Amino acid sequence: MTEKNELIIDEYVEKRKNGLDFSEIRKELKNLNLTSEEIRIIVREIDNQVINDELYKSKNTLVNEMKYIGLFLMLGGGFVTVASYFGLIDTNGYYVISYGPIIGGYLIYLKSKRGVKKTL
Repeated sequence: MTEKNELIIDEYVEKRKNGLDFSEIRKELKNLNLTSEEIRIIVREIDNQVINDELYKSKNTLVNEMKYIGLFLMLGGGFVTVASYFGLIDTNGYYVISYGPIIGGYLIYLKSKRGVKKTL
């Protein structure tokens, strides 16, 4: 793909994200005296980039949610452990050590810290 086409694609990706319809994009590309094959390739690449950006945003949102779930489990398990030790929760003389939620939450949190890599 030529550098000219890559610049056109970048310009129209932004226009598409701002709400420009593909039929309007095709009309504008025809006015640039591009062949129908070039227009088809450019429109396909614009669509691919817009879809990849939306997919990246969606995955990134999921990663943030998982980070908060991991923190909640860690802190909740820690609270139950500390509360049973200091008698805030009545356990009839037994101590509750919440290994599962603490370790599980920590692992979920670590996994979410890796994040999502953007692929193009």
